[in-house]
Amino acid sequence: RVCMEDIKSSLKILKSNIENIRTVTEWAGEMGYDNPKYFARIFRSKFGLGAKDALVKVRINCWLECVRKDPSQKNYCTAQRVGLRDEVALNKYIKKYTGKTPTQLKQRILKGDTIEI
Repeated sequence: RVCMEDIKSSLKILKSNIENIRTVTEWAGEMGYDNPKYFARIFRSKFGLGAKDALVKVRINCWLECVRKDPSQKNYCTAQRVGLRDEVALNKYIKKYTGKTPTQLKQRILKGDTIEI
């Protein structure tokens, strides 16, 4: 039985556990779903966005928030805060999903640009 309250809280749970949730399977498990595909289907029906896309969006926006709070912080530290193992993984991840490097995005933030993914 699907509880829509559980699905509504899924984004909040993801944001507060982004360090530890690396995949949709882990996210589904955190939400109490044995079947990640079922979780993803229910999530999409509620939000109109795929669970993986939501995971990417939350991870990148959490990273952007870390940068806004402390632009001098090393990429290694911010990578771990958003559930990526190191700065190499962060660089690949950010580049893959935004088309920009973390350094390019940091420079835009320092200029005062508003960046949302």
